[in-house]
Amino acid sequence: MSKRDPIEEKSFAWLFALTISLLLISTLWAMYDEVIGRRPWKHYQREFLAVADGKSQQELKVATEAQATEQYKGLRQEYDRVIKALEANPERNKNIAELKRLDKELAEHIHELQLHRGEYQATVYVMEKAEEASKSKLLHDAQGLEPCIEELSTKMATMQRRKKELRAELKEMSREKEALEEKLLAYEDRLKGIQRFREALKKKKVEIKQIVNDELGVIDRCHSCHAGVATKGFEEIQQPLKTHSMVVGLPALAPGLPERGILDAHPIETFGCTPCHRGQGYATTTAQKAHGELEYVLTPLLRGKYNQATCFKCHDYEIDIPGGEVVSLGRKLFHEYGCIGCHSVGALEREDKTRYIGPTLDEIGSKVYPEWITPWINNPKEFRADTKMPRFFLSPEEIRNVASYLWQIAQKTSEPLNVPKFEAEMVQSGKNRFEKTGCLGCHKIGDRGGQFAPNLTNIGEKARYDYLVDWIADPKKHQPQGRMPSLRLGKEEAGEIAAYLTTLRTKEPGGKHEDFGDPSKAEAGFALVARYGCFGCHRIKGMEDRGKIGADLSDEGVKPIERFDFALLEHEIMHKIGLETPRDEVAKARMAWLTTKLKDPRIYDTGKYKKPEDKLRMPNGGLNDQEAQALVTFIMGLTGEKVSPKFKRNLSEQDKAVVDGTFLIRRYNCVGCHPFTLERLTLADGTKVEGMTKMEEEGTLFFQLWRDYPEMGKKLGENIAVELTEVKGRVPTMGGEIVPLIIGKMEEEEGLVPEEARAFAPPFLYGEGKRVQADWLYRFVQAPIPLRPWLNVKMPTFGLSKEEANTLAKYFALLEHQEYPYERLQERERAYVDSRCSKDADYYMKAKHLMDSKDVNCGSCHVRGELKPSGDPSGWAPDLSLARERLRPNWIKEWLTDPQRIQVGTKMPKFPWGEFQDTFPGSAGDQVEALKDLIMSPGDLLTKSPAELAKR
Repeated sequence: MSKRDPIEEKSFAWLFALTISLLLISTLWAMYDEVIGRRPWKHYQREFLAVADGKSQQELKVATEAQATEQYKGLRQEYDRVIKALEANPERNKNIAELKRLDKELAEHIHELQLHRGEYQATVYVMEKAEEASKSKLLHDAQGLEPCIEELSTKMATMQRRKKELRAELKEMSREKEALEEKLLAYEDRLKGIQRFREALKKKKVEIKQIVNDELGVIDRCHSCHAGVATKGFEEIQQPLKTHSMVVGLPALAPGLPERGILDAHPIETFGCTPCHRGQGYATTTAQKAHGELEYVLTPLLRGKYNQATCFKCHDYEIDIPGGEVVSLGRKLFHEYGCIGCHSVGALEREDKTRYIGPTLDEIGSKVYPEWITPWINNPKEFRADTKMPRFFLSPEEIRNVASYLWQIAQKTSEPLNVPKFEAEMVQSGKNRFEKTGCLGCHKIGDRGGQFAPNLTNIGEKARYDYLVDWIADPKKHQPQGRMPSLRLGKEEAGEIAAYLTTLRTKEPGGKHEDFGDPSKAEAGFALVARYGCFGCHRIKGMEDRGKIGADLSDEGVKPIERFDFALLEHEIMHKIGLETPRDEVAKARMAWLTTKLKDPRIYDTGKYKKPEDKLRMPNGGLNDQEAQALVTFIMGLTGEKVSPKFKRNLSEQDKAVVDGTFLIRRYNCVGCHPFTLERLTLADGTKVEGMTKMEEEGTLFFQLWRDYPEMGKKLGENIAVELTEVKGRVPTMGGEIVPLIIGKMEEEEGLVPEEARAFAPPFLYGEGKRVQADWLYRFVQAPIPLRPWLNVKMPTFGLSKEEANTLAKYFALLEHQEYPYERLQERERAYVDSRCSKDADYYMKAKHLMDSKDVNCGSCHVRGELKPSGDPSGWAPDLSLARERLRPNWIKEWLTDPQRIQVGTKMPKFPWGEFQDTFPGSAGDQVEALKDLIMSPGDLLTKSPAELAKR
């Protein structure tokens, strides 16, 4: 009997069972992880399809029921009635028949004209080549054809005008039909749109959604999870299914089309998501990976307003990026706070040309009281809270050294240091002149005025009277590169304003001061000025050629986190933002480092031993939280990326002209005096209106409309009262900060009502490019002349270069789609006058009679050269003798026809043209045309009396 082998008889069933179980579990886990765990996008897409199906079913039901309502049926019946009435309208049928007849006759005339022109050109050609003997006959033949050609051209022009009138009449007759069609289409289009959406929904598959764009370097699968990002109508559901917000209403592509959202201008199928939002667009397993919020990822997702940082790489030329208000503000502050003076940014070529934001310091010895210098250097905001001059935290000895250097290189004055005393009458006269001349458009005193130029609240403690007089009279003499313009004031006027300014003080200047004459201190001061880069903002003698002292920030937004020195504060700063180390989420850490640096630039020296020359030098600008966020957003957008021109915002000539012009009107603060745009409101129901606020009182906005709004039953010029709680969005007019101050001053002193006082404020420049000739504007901005002699506010002389003047003229012209730079205005030519007079010898005399008639009487309001209207200057209108060189003929016609459609609220009346048959026989158009021709005519036709014209 054989023995049993214990190894053979041992059971391994439990081991096989365990192995099989583990294999089964791992297989099931792998399948789950592959199908579900690693593909969360499947769940999101199915959820979105279910939500979209349910929502569209409900909308389909509502849209279907809407077409069964009595309201829809009533609209359809009314539409059918209107159609029948139109078809039976004899006047309409007559107009249609006449249009057809005119079209047929025009075609015949065109053919006939072509034949005559061909014969005329052939005759002229033969004549030019012929012998002298036969030229006379050929010339006679050619001249014989000219009247026929002219007659045909005149007939055709008349027929074209008649066609235009007929079309206008037909359009007016069809107004009710078109309004009903629009209402019916709202029902029908809604139903068709829902049906199309449901058909498209059925074809959608649950699959990876991928966008590949080699030129942008994009591989995006973001909308695999964000399933509804490009589908409108799902703005209210939770992420990641909701529709991408509109962000900003971009201009419509054509009149009558709706505003565009951000994805209309940046289609997701082309751009993807990561060029704007950053992150790892190709990752699909977890949100953390897809968003790039992982260790060492240099471009994780940007959240909130910081997301605007990426706008800059494609919109680097623009001043105001639609929807990028924060990054636009950051760019503006980077220039205004002088960051550009120390730090290079490759994309800021325009700002770099104007990086000197502070005054040259050559005249400090004759400009300021000596005792003012050291407190200012120590802490500028103690003297002027809103100054852009930062604090450098220098020691008292260093401050004395810097002051000594600046004092010794400056020009001195022999004028005494004592503060002169002035009569109260002179001071009051200076105050009135200061407020009426327009100084408050740039300067602030107390709580009144603009913030463009230095606050003058305590200027009497700083600036010397003799310097102020000279400065006000001729700013460019002292600061050729400065932006303070000349108001063309005489010494006496400048002296009055300077006298008033010297009284703006809380303590007497001219006291004891330190001696700044020690050469050794000046030498130490020179080293300090060089170390801290004061020459980045100020032109300083001997330092004109020095380079920038700060780091190049051209790629700061993607700089590796290891290159940011957190010094001894890493744990403290990371703890505040919920991270362990900067590598955990580099974008968040980068923003925290930048924010901390901007708010307290030398904080990273805390606790560290450093030699004085190694310590941080960046000064503290006293930024508030909003300013710091804007600057950080802008800096985060500095990536040094070279985006393909195909995907950058390639500006048209018009857009580029607008950007360049906007930069200049802000650089020279034209917006301080002139309003440039209409105010825009978005009401709670989504209606958008344009106009101007007339009054704001007790939570109610009284708003004057500058457009017709038939959907509201409101016309141009009407006022609406809107509760502020019903205003969803409000975009104020650009500019005109001084206007309410001038109006208030004239109300107080002259007792005028606001509408009258408005005549003394700077003019509204909305539509200016359509109003004035570009070549006139080019000359005017370089050498302004008085257009409204009654104004105290003066258009200053800025000393613009030819290039800057050309930029402004182009800006206004192209903004209004006007021809630029060359434009022929035939009404100013003698040949045009002769042509008019050949048809009617009394044409201009009759126009002059019309202008001077009691019914029109332009001279009762308008200045005409030396001829001034009677009455108070507040009722005067601009000088018509300047109109020929200043205004565009087409604008004059539009203005005469209906002034309110151009400038709501103007005192210019709308005349009943066509009624003055005894003075000027003809249609309304003929009368307006004649006045336009007279205003634009060369020579002295406009300023001569009818009797003088008759003698010619």
